[in-house]
Amino acid sequence: MSFRENFQREEQKDVQFDTNAFYPVLETGIIISFFINTYYLYKSFKKKLKYQNENEYRNCHCSYCKKKLKKLDKKTKRKSPLFYIIILIILSISFIFCYKKIQQTQKNIKSFNPYEILEISPSSDIKEIKKAYKKLALKYHPDKNPNNLQSKAMFMLITKAYNSLTDEESKKNYELYGNPDGPSSMRLSIGLPSFVLDKKNHMKILICFLIIVCIIIPYEFFVWNYNSNQFDQNGILINSIKLHARITNEKSNIRLIPLYLGLSPDFHLINDKFLNKEKKMIESLFEKYTKEFPEEILNTKDKLPLQNKKAIGIAYSYSFNEIDNDIYRNLQKKDEYIIKLGQLIDPFFFYQDDKYKAVQMIKNQFPEGTELKISPISVNFIREISKYQQCFFQGIPINDFIQNCSYEQLPFINKDNVNLITNSKENTRFRDFLKYTPEEKKNFLKNIFKFNDEQINDILEAAKSIPIYEYKYKQFVDGFENQDYVIGDKCTIQIKIIRSNIGKLKLGIGHSKIYPGLFNECIQILILNNGNLIGQEKIKIDKKVNLFEFNIGLGSVGKIPLEFQLLSTCYYGINEKIQTEIDVVQKSEKREKFLKEINKRKVKIGLSYFQQVLKESGFEYGSDGEDEEEEEKDDNDNFDNNKSEDNKNENEKNESEINESEKNEDIEDEEDEKEDKKNKTKKKKKKKNKNKDKEKEKNE
Repeated sequence: MSFRENFQREEQKDVQFDTNAFYPVLETGIIISFFINTYYLYKSFKKKLKYQNENEYRNCHCSYCKKKLKKLDKKTKRKSPLFYIIILIILSISFIFCYKKIQQTQKNIKSFNPYEILEISPSSDIKEIKKAYKKLALKYHPDKNPNNLQSKAMFMLITKAYNSLTDEESKKNYELYGNPDGPSSMRLSIGLPSFVLDKKNHMKILICFLIIVCIIIPYEFFVWNYNSNQFDQNGILINSIKLHARITNEKSNIRLIPLYLGLSPDFHLINDKFLNKEKKMIESLFEKYTKEFPEEILNTKDKLPLQNKKAIGIAYSYSFNEIDNDIYRNLQKKDEYIIKLGQLIDPFFFYQDDKYKAVQMIKNQFPEGTELKISPISVNFIREISKYQQCFFQGIPINDFIQNCSYEQLPFINKDNVNLITNSKENTRFRDFLKYTPEEKKNFLKNIFKFNDEQINDILEAAKSIPIYEYKYKQFVDGFENQDYVIGDKCTIQIKIIRSNIGKLKLGIGHSKIYPGLFNECIQILILNNGNLIGQEKIKIDKKVNLFEFNIGLGSVGKIPLEFQLLSTCYYGINEKIQTEIDVVQKSEKREKFLKEINKRKVKIGLSYFQQVLKESGFEYGSDGEDEEEEEKDDNDNFDNNKSEDNKNENEKNESEINESEKNEDIEDEEDEKEDKKNKTKKKKKKKNKNKDKEKEKNE
């Protein structure tokens, strides 16, 4: 037999697929989808912007922030309830269709019943069965009905029914499998549509499968891998970070930051179609600020893409608060560019800090005077990035810092009328103004400005959202609080940041009368040692009390000066500075006395009351060596168990206990010596008595 014949024979095996299971599976999927879409329909009626729930978030309620909130609410991508209603109608129709199909398949399925086929009752005997068989066999015999397929099939069915009632094997098969032929055919129930099992469609299905496995899945993986290598964790292009690291140097200042941000390749991702009119406006706006550029950029300005030119023009117009001109107003998608600029500032600050520390580390590895190819930056520039970030979010122009310009964060106060505060008798700092009561703020504003009640209430609402911070500083070595700092210690520094005017709610939308997007209220902490940056941390302020911890190893003797600069990321004029010193010594007598006291306490705590009584009485159980070992083990076990409880109270009572212990040390030493002598004499007496008792026992 050839391979082809064998292959065809295998294909012709009686394997049947039951596709009726497809509709119940499909109906189950429809029911699940129905419930999911009903849930999303309910959410679509109630869906709002994240911070609009005023029972959970505390937002700014000034007129500027309310308008911004409405704009953002309109721009949020949400599907209308009509979309979900249409899907629910389609699912309902599909459910009804599947239900009818299931009912039809149940009607079509008929079990093999030989009594029904032979038209007899189940109680019939063999004679009646034979009689019925002969009658029907004559009626449907193929010889009497030539070329009639139905009669031929009926004749075969009658024969099977007769055999299942008369032949023993056929009867057993019928009782076990419901079929007189037995388990000759295999029937698979599969939840797939019938066209999948059709041999004509097998090649098409195989091609689709290969396209999915060999093309679509690898392509999706390649895109994911490419994007993960192109972007950092904040969604900023790594090429932008490399560019910023390359072009910043010691001469960098706050007026160059809009240029650095505008050169970022991230703006190439904005889908912006430039018309001829807009191209001319972009070129004119870009040329307006070229006087701010260094020579390196001026030489290559003609090669810059149009997106970067637009971003630089918008960045300078926005940063200099020159947004009232016609060119700026007519630019398309300017809000999208401004939000992207706001997103770039934070990683720009973070990676410039990394660059500074990397340059310092490289400098330390080379002798002084060595010329390095990498361009360094100053700590002052890192501070200026933070200052620019505050001005960017609050609309304070970076090209004209005047006295009391921090008041420009409030509604209706600008560079034209802020001088009224400077020239008035009540020339108070912005930070002090925030701490006034509402009535004091009202009186202050009425005395200086000619604002109506609505405007003053608007200013008061904005002032509520600007934070008032309190800082609590603490430094210690774990286990040795209020002690001297010894070389080799690890000092922990804690700063509690308390936002006193937040209340119990979470912090929501911060105040800004110019920035079109949302921003998180954070504090950047710069840690300086002798003017050098040794650490940086960013803390998100979303609750009343926020904790910052910093560990520093004490590797040298002497005073270590530390400075903590607490810089707000989004509000101007509320920065703080904490200066401290850590005095490190080689050895500390106070520390040694403290450790001695702890060791003494170990022995006292380790012995139970019963053991102390036995020890004072001089009673011994077991041999001397064994008793001492057991006592030491018990001491250690008890000390370990009580250690955690004692450590809580140790640090609070250290100084008082050490002073008392110094006074009583001599007395305790004398008493200990006397007790030792008494115990030795008692032990000797007991040994003698034991020896006498043993001798008596032997004699007896």
